[in-house]
Amino acid sequence: MTLNRLGGVVALLVGTRRLGVMLAACCLLLALVGLAACGGGSGSEPGGGSGSGGGPAAGGAAAGDAGSDRPAEGGGQAGLEDARIGDDGQTVEFEGTTGDGQQFAGTAGMSVPEDFPLPIYPEWTVMAGARADVDGGVQWNAAFQFDGEPADLLDQYARELEGLGLAIEKVEIGSDLFGITFEGTLAGRFLEGEVGIGSPVGMKIINIQVRAPQGG
Repeated sequence: MTLNRLGGVVALLVGTRRLGVMLAACCLLLALVGLAACGGGSGSEPGGGSGSGGGPAAGGAAAGDAGSDRPAEGGGQAGLEDARIGDDGQTVEFEGTTGDGQQFAGTAGMSVPEDFPLPIYPEWTVMAGARADVDGGVQWNAAFQFDGEPADLLDQYARELEGLGLAIEKVEIGSDLFGITFEGTLAGRFLEGEVGIGSPVGMKIINIQVRAPQGG
């Protein structure tokens, strides 16, 4: 597993420390923006190198100087340009620009996006979900609480993803923190992403992040 992919799993698990439901939604929103700012895997090609998990792809621009506001060489200034409560009062709508000058826009809230492409178990309790369109690609993120042992869910969900034809790799970060990275073609489109499973603060949470670099 590359350090970039491992970093993506760790980032998901760290995000579970935000305990409020709306805070969780905001964390998902920020995770999407952060990934977009780093390329978010949107430049990945099936079977090729990936910049997923919040790091630039191999050969990408180097990070800006430490302690400087100067963006990475060749990149623009990344950030949110607008974030507002949706008309339903239950979602946050956002848009902005990545470090590569790509536009992104999406929605985060306390439900799972309708087109979320991976399996969701009925016994899970939804915490938050988000979806963003980035330069022709799509990114999803969803967080759930679950009962049972994290290690058991790790094995079960890894088998589920393998059954869908995705290539997976499991990682154990600690005694109660686990992750899965995956990639492959599902329903005619290439997907990649990370799954974080654990209970770092007593809440058993699975956070699933999916990217479709070529969109739907």
